[in-house]
Amino acid sequence: MADIATKRPRIKIIGKFNDAEFTWPIEDSPCIGICFGHQVVARALGGLCVSNSKWEVAITEVDLTDLGQRIFGVPSLVRLQFCFNLLYFSLMSSQNIQQMHRDHVPTVPPLFHLLGSTTMTRNQGMVRFSDPNACIPVPGGSIPQIHILTLQGHPEFTAGIVKKVIRARSESGAMDKDTAEDGLDRADKRNDGVDIAKVIWEVLLR
Repeated sequence: MADIATKRPRIKIIGKFNDAEFTWPIEDSPCIGICFGHQVVARALGGLCVSNSKWEVAITEVDLTDLGQRIFGVPSLVRLQFCFNLLYFSLMSSQNIQQMHRDHVPTVPPLFHLLGSTTMTRNQGMVRFSDPNACIPVPGGSIPQIHILTLQGHPEFTAGIVKKVIRARSESGAMDKDTAEDGLDRADKRNDGVDIAKVIWEVLLR
């Protein structure tokens, strides 16, 4: 988004939004943001969108927060980790999703809650509840009604779509060869996009 705003002046208007000026047409109507939409919502509601050091493409594992696990119905997995010469068990869980971006949201805007992160992109998804002052529910508690759900990744992308986009951007010179080859190698890995899409529909049809 940061690069696009420079190349396409009409999109610069997005950067002028802030909480005082920007409200949804219907205050409680559900809103979904995917990739660029995720970045637009972040900018519009008090967050940032900046250029990353390199592309994040194809199937990428997103480490989910506790709230992210609960919203997407992903159980915690016990992982054996090594740190400071000590072995320990930790509860972590993740989802695979297709990515296609270079700009990213580095923080979580006010009143939003983080859903997951990758090593390159801290904010891979976020939610804001219909009651903006609602706290993250305790384990076992019901999740408040979701007003806004955004994702940096593309649950709607298939391996074929991603491969075509990678090749096009590589051929145009927008994406370097190493990133393109790595993305093509990972595009066919397990994709949890359908499961993620089901949650999106639940938010829209509530």
